Amino acid sequence: MKLFSSIPFFRIIIPFLLGILTAINFNWRVTDWFYLFLLLIPLTFFNFYKAGYRRYKWLFMISADIFLFLFGISLVHLKEAQSQKNYFGKSLFKDSTYTFIGVISNLPIEKEKFVKCELSLNSLKKDTNYISVSGTTIAYFKKSIHSKKLEAGQILLIHSRFLEIDPPKNPLEFNYNKYLQHKQINHSLFVDSISFQVLEGVNPLNVVWYFGLQCKKFVLTHLKNSSLSQQSYAICAALLTGYDDEIDKTVMDAFAHSGTLHVLSVSGLHTGLIYLVLNFLFDLIDKKRRYKLSRFLIITFLLWFFALLTGFSAPVLRAVIMFNLLGAGNLFFRNQLKNQINILFVSAFILLSFNPFFITDIGFLLSYFALFGLMYFQPKLTAIWQPKNKIIYYFWQSVCISFAATLSTLPLTLFYFKQFPIWFFVCNIVVVPATFLLLILAVFILFKLNVFAIISNYLVSALSYVILLFNHEHTGYIDNIHFTHIDVLFLICLIILLSVALELRSYKYLKISLVLLITWQCNSMYASFLSKQKSLLTVYHLKNQTAISVKNKTQVNIQYPDTSGFNYSVKPHLISFNYPVLKNQRFNYVVGETAFVLILKDRSLWPEQDLKQVNTLVLCSNFIPTEKELSSFPNLQRIVVDGSNRSSTANAAEKLSRKFGVDFYNTKLKGAYLLSLP
Repeated sequence: MKLFSSIPFFRIIIPFLLGILTAINFNWRVTDWFYLFLLLIPLTFFNFYKAGYRRYKWLFMISADIFLFLFGISLVHLKEAQSQKNYFGKSLFKDSTYTFIGVISNLPIEKEKFVKCELSLNSLKKDTNYISVSGTTIAYFKKSIHSKKLEAGQILLIHSRFLEIDPPKNPLEFNYNKYLQHKQINHSLFVDSISFQVLEGVNPLNVVWYFGLQCKKFVLTHLKNSSLSQQSYAICAALLTGYDDEIDKTVMDAFAHSGTLHVLSVSGLHTGLIYLVLNFLFDLIDKKRRYKLSRFLIITFLLWFFALLTGFSAPVLRAVIMFNLLGAGNLFFRNQLKNQINILFVSAFILLSFNPFFITDIGFLLSYFALFGLMYFQPKLTAIWQPKNKIIYYFWQSVCISFAATLSTLPLTLFYFKQFPIWFFVCNIVVVPATFLLLILAVFILFKLNVFAIISNYLVSALSYVILLFNHEHTGYIDNIHFTHIDVLFLICLIILLSVALELRSYKYLKISLVLLITWQCNSMYASFLSKQKSLLTVYHLKNQTAISVKNKTQVNIQYPDTSGFNYSVKPHLISFNYPVLKNQRFNYVVGETAFVLILKDRSLWPEQDLKQVNTLVLCSNFIPTEKELSSFPNLQRIVVDGSNRSSTANAAEKLSRKFGVDFYNTKLKGAYLLSLP
């Protein structure tokens, strides 16, 4: 395809990305080989020119690819916290309490029972001496008068125990452990109000970073003390600084269901809006564009300040670097589409060289996929129709932008969010301009012009009303979409092939696309057939709660609490059953060909079934059978305790299991219990 052949960085970034993904997913370490190929590059380059151009070209290209591949692997190794010589985790012993010194490296976040802080460790007490260490951890300080006074930059002396972050306990549950590992955080700790003290000393944080935190605190404080409602404050704070911890979950869900969640997290959209405002202001001052260089430098400085305010989030960094490179391109080069796409890959290369773990950030991925869609698909969609009426043209442009961004990000959104907003193009026409206006109003509020806070409250109320109109399953959005890694690959290949077919007007590629689509659907139908043939009992692990499902070929009977824990811990597994009928009902006896499972949670509901066949007991809600009751199960093989039981109850059940010679399974230690029911 001619478009990609004219984009050199597309060719460069492929082996680089493969190296990063290989290192992250397979834990490869080949630093020595990297230096070997670093020396090999000039050798092959020299031979390429000395021996007559094409003769050794293939050797040079292969060497360059291997170099970039190993370069990606080496970057991951260098960025990992565990690779540092003085990483504090290397000095820890399990279940031991330590005294250490750390600095609060980000703004504290107030939760219901705790104050959450990110700590950068400086020193760790070992024996009687303090040793120098490095690394980051998350600390949860129990709410008290002292913890509410915690601020970024404070140096703390803490006495507590480091806890390793648990892997997911349930099948397909969000892997919070891996999420934090990619942020170089491997431990957390809980600190009592009497287990820490603030030390006097010079603030050790980077001056620029600390200045950004203080600016962010200034913005949040002024918004908080204005006349903004709680919901308006939360949204304005998210728009200006990326601080979205106070946005209500129902509001987040409603925006997600309408396809406009991107406006609530700082991204390239917000950076682009700021860029447009700055350009508009400069056009008023410098109508003839005589001071292009000054304009470029000032806009660059202000965009980087916004990136600092948001904590250098990956999507904002992408946008800022893109605008910097595009601005330079407008000054010195012809800024054609192929150059813009090439700059997109250049910015990705720069960011991933700075932090290769950005590749695991969903915001980073969505930002790049969306911008590629806007660059490549949006002009083609716009060219289909050119309305002369300006109002109609604006709406048509908005629709094309929404479809272009949605098309390019569709594989990712279906895989990560398992839902599809039906009316995304309508909602974006309303929400994006409203967000732009709200962003401007929030800036005026910082200057204590409270009249704009009142306007913002009305605007947020109207915006919420519009969003809620589309917050209805089936009519507003499609939920519980089963979409796997294989589906992602099929859809990406299909989009690429169809794009090539339209670009080249090739019937050949269109036929290949059709074959791929048929293959994809056949694979999906086969996977669905296999899924529906399985019967499965699952005892999930939820803290202080019970969730149990029984799946047969077409239906899932499930009893679960109506809490957020269900959405994060149970729902992903139910979605993988490939669109079964869900029936929420209570049951306490499950029978398979060889499995007879009894669920006990209330002594007043002792079952009337014949207990002689029972071979598995599931104990919930701190239910403990007596030895006499347990002896009435002659064929008992296993006892399972779920997360609704206290530790003392689980220990008592384990003792009974050993006494009666049956297996014991604790979901807190081993994760969800899955039993096939043939």
